[in-house]
Parts: sequence; C-alpha cells; structure tokens
Amino acid sequence: MSKILVETGFGFYRDGKGNVIAKAQLPPGQHELKDDLIYVEVNSQADLDAIEIYTDPAVIEKRENETKIQNEIRAAAIQRLKDKGELPAEYKD
Repeated sequence: MSKILVETGFGFYRDGKGNVIAKAQLPPGQHELKDDLIYVEVNSQADLDAIEIYTDPAVIEKRENETKIQNEIRAAAIQRLKDKGELPAEYKD
C-alpha cells in the first residue's frame, strides 16, 4: 500500500488498465491506497460529477440481454393469460 495526499476531497480511482472504477469523496489529508490503484484528484464536485465510471461491455450486453428475456417472458405470460381468459382480451401492458 502507498499513501496519497488528498487536498480537494474530490477524486476517482483508476485500475491498472486505466479504467475509472470508482469516484471518491475523502476528507483532506493522508490516505492509504492499494498498490493496484491510481487516485486522480479533481478540483470540484462538478468535475467529479462529469467523470464516467467504466462498465465492462460484456456486463452491459448481459444486462441488455436479461432485459430482453424478461420482456419476452412477460409478453408470453400476458398472451397465455389472455388465451385462457384470465386477463381481458383488451389488456394492455
């Protein structure tokens, strides 16, 4: 572990690949930093708010696919219930 000096209180962490993995609001002063992270300090809350946290494209794709699956399951369930007369034919989702 290494030590960092926080001055503004606003910053973010990068992993070894340079991806922004987390934002931080720390009190000014010395803080410990894991060896595999880089801390980057910014000047203000507005600067911190402008930073985007990295999301692995595979995670995004998986989330989108799960949403598609859930939507299809819901549509199929609604149609089955309509066919069985358990939902009105004019039911809108």
